[in-house]
Amino acid sequence: MVPEKAQKKFAAKYADQVQELLVLTAEGVRGAAKWGDGLWQPSCRLLAYIDLADNSLHGGLNQPESVLQWLVGDDEHSGWRFGLQAQTIYRVKVKALQGKLADRYFMLLEVLERLPEHQLLSPIRQAYLQPVTLTDPDLPGVCFELEREFDWFITQLDWLGDDCSVSLETAEDKEDATAALAVFKQFYAELPAWDAKMRAFAAAELTSNANDWQEDCGDDDEVSLITEDDFARRISVCEFSMDADGDFTAYFADDDMFFGHSILVEGNINGELSDAYLAG
Repeated sequence: MVPEKAQKKFAAKYADQVQELLVLTAEGVRGAAKWGDGLWQPSCRLLAYIDLADNSLHGGLNQPESVLQWLVGDDEHSGWRFGLQAQTIYRVKVKALQGKLADRYFMLLEVLERLPEHQLLSPIRQAYLQPVTLTDPDLPGVCFELEREFDWFITQLDWLGDDCSVSLETAEDKEDATAALAVFKQFYAELPAWDAKMRAFAAAELTSNANDWQEDCGDDDEVSLITEDDFARRISVCEFSMDADGDFTAYFADDDMFFGHSILVEGNINGELSDAYLAG
């Protein structure tokens, strides 16, 4: 349950007028942001919606997204109250956000019904579910597939004998990552040199930190000094992402030097490595 005072505070940034929309959800509800003591704000991204006041269609593929959001209590985690499903059409009651984004953000009040099909929304859903792939003759056997939820193309490929998940960020056209692929090919063509460079950079930046972690968290009788060469050898790449500008992030497993934290190395195709740090 959401206390009345909290609900009024949340609703204050929305208009008073109640609207009815037909909405087409994208991924459903994947989680919620913390909102006060014992309260959560779930959200659901929309592929498109129809304003039933004038039957106008808003959104669609590669268009600015719209979002439903609302408050729930700790007792409503299961289904986040409304049980919204992915790629599903609903008739809903909402209030629009006040201000310039009134046509994109809505407070969800009630789900009135679920519709199996709609003449305008069903084709958008069908297009969203259609697989989109990206290949290149210079990378034989490698096929990147679009994951629309994250606006990237992703594949698994060989990284000097290890399997690695590689993602290419899309450009303004959310179905295109050819620019990112072009710079990734440059990187991949010199993979041994890049791999060695990133390992050495991470080792120079983080070996001292790794020894501190071992001393603080380990058994003093079993702790041995980690050298930079040890560090560079022990880490192993597991994920890599590249964008159209040549900015990239490599994710390395830590071989338990940081007790399971990932090691991230950031750089650019121009040869610069800019940062190495830990993630959860």
